Amino acid sequence: MKEIIQKIKDNPFVAFAGKKLIFLFISFFIAMTILFVLSHMMPSNPAQIMSEKVGASGMEQSISQSTLLTPGQGTKIEVLRQIYTVKFGINKSLGEQYVVFWKRFLTMDYGYSFWRYPHSVSSLVINALPWTMALVLPVVPIGFIVGNWIGSRAAYYRGKFDRTLYYISMYLWRAPYFWFALILVLVFGSWLGWFPIAGSFGKQFIRPEFSWSGL
Repeated sequence: MKEIIQKIKDNPFVAFAGKKLIFLFISFFIAMTILFVLSHMMPSNPAQIMSEKVGASGMEQSISQSTLLTPGQGTKIEVLRQIYTVKFGINKSLGEQYVVFWKRFLTMDYGYSFWRYPHSVSSLVINALPWTMALVLPVVPIGFIVGNWIGSRAAYYRGKFDRTLYYISMYLWRAPYFWFALILVLVFGSWLGWFPIAGSFGKQFIRPEFSWSGL
């Protein structure tokens, strides 16, 4: 057993992979910490945004009729802000919020959604996951087939076609993906009308569902 352990230690690949894994964990820890810090450097917090959103939608009248408001508690917007502050855990110290941040990440319990409260983040991800996979999974075979076909043609027909295709591919590779996505939405969604601008289907279609009646 000791000989096996010694061989593993003497293996240069193990040392190389170990250094890469350590660097990966350190980079991931720093990136997550920066994400936490940047989210708390925003000029407003989620509780303030949600309270103002609900107040602007005219829902504060229904809250004023509830038992949440008592004399001396302030305006309805302030009460809403207090409620959301407790719900989102913003009333805790930064150290406690940082510990909860890592605990929720490691346990995959991401809490409530700041934008779609009272829905949880996990439920929103589960609902959007099938549509995301429906877009991602076909990309691999289509990209493999189309990419190899174009590459073989470019290698066979050398000259202007090869150079032109090279510059186009380099431009598309360097272009920001979100900018390119907006261009595709503009062309195929707005100008040609082949695909919906937002969502997974157009307004003229009934929302599909996975059921025996839908099949």
